[in-house]
Amino acid sequence: MALDFSTNGYENLFRQALANGINLFCGAGFSVEAMDRKGQALPIGAALLKELQEEFPAIKPYKKLPRACTKLLQTDKGSFYTFLETRFAVDTFSDLYKALLDINIKNIYTTNIDDLFFKLYETSDRISYLINKSLRGSEYVPTTESAHRNQVNYFPLHGCVRAPKEYVFGATEIASAFSQKNSQNSWASLGLV
Repeated sequence: MALDFSTNGYENLFRQALANGINLFCGAGFSVEAMDRKGQALPIGAALLKELQEEFPAIKPYKKLPRACTKLLQTDKGSFYTFLETRFAVDTFSDLYKALLDINIKNIYTTNIDDLFFKLYETSDRISYLINKSLRGSEYVPTTESAHRNQVNYFPLHGCVRAPKEYVFGATEIASAFSQKNSQNSWASLGLV
């Protein structure tokens, strides 16, 4: 069944949602039109596992990304995180992403650890405040109604290279993310915990 956006369909509801602000949920494939400093597209899933296996030969036998990440966390966490923070730091991205700047976005939920949205908002002439809600406390607190309207809450569900610390990549981390009860937990904002 296709949605009907005609006058008698959902057009008004859709326009109202756009005016009031929408939530974006961006999965792994969202950032494929972004490149790192070497001009390489950001990898997802099997491509990321392959790159990790080339960088860390000890995980060559692993067939699943979460298991491989768990092994790296146990054996070479520092090098693993350095790899992630270098590989997922966005340098350039397709101009197609700039269309998002014309949408009234209230919240961004992403499973990506890259900093694509930060780069995108940094290129904008529009005054917007991207607030990383995974941090304890906030790097910015809007003081006016106008500033509050320009605030976009950013929830990196697996972590973000702009706030390097613990990423949620390994099988154990993914499973335990739901049981964390702290109010800054990005998963809690989804109403999942």
